[in-house]
Amino acid sequence: MRVSGDLNFSASDRGFAISLPLRKVQNTSAKGVSILMSTVIWQLLAIGLVAGVAGGMFGIGGGAIMVPAMVLLLGMDQKFATGTSLAAQILPIGILGAGVYYRNNNLSIRDALLIAGGLLVGNLFGALFANQPYVTSEMMKKLYGLFSVRNRISISFLSINRSYSDG
Repeated sequence: MRVSGDLNFSASDRGFAISLPLRKVQNTSAKGVSILMSTVIWQLLAIGLVAGVAGGMFGIGGGAIMVPAMVLLLGMDQKFATGTSLAAQILPIGILGAGVYYRNNNLSIRDALLIAGGLLVGNLFGALFANQPYVTSEMMKKLYGLFSVRNRISISFLSINRSYSDG
């Protein structure tokens, strides 16, 4: 099998593009395509694994890990990555991690259920807004960037304020 140049794989029928630092394979058989697809599958599994570890450690994952990874590493469209992230979280993915926190008395089921109710409604409103024709993927990237910066600043100041009050 001969290898040359960089390969850009895309499936633009859904606004989805993957630009991977792969090499172009001279053999254009089905086996060559399956190698490329298996590479993408492993990358998606790795994104899920990293997001899962972050979710178990910090309670984050979808917007903080998976969406940026899909956009930056896989070249997905912002809206497509957001939709994919939400779909990946439909199943009770946190149930095993939550069980560990519950066994260690670090979880309030009542509070979690109240938050879940808010998430249910909030996800609907957010998805309805993000999929309006006037909301572009570029606008979504900018909004996400502002949201991320605001959260990082808030967390930094909260940590600084607590450090001074503890000392």
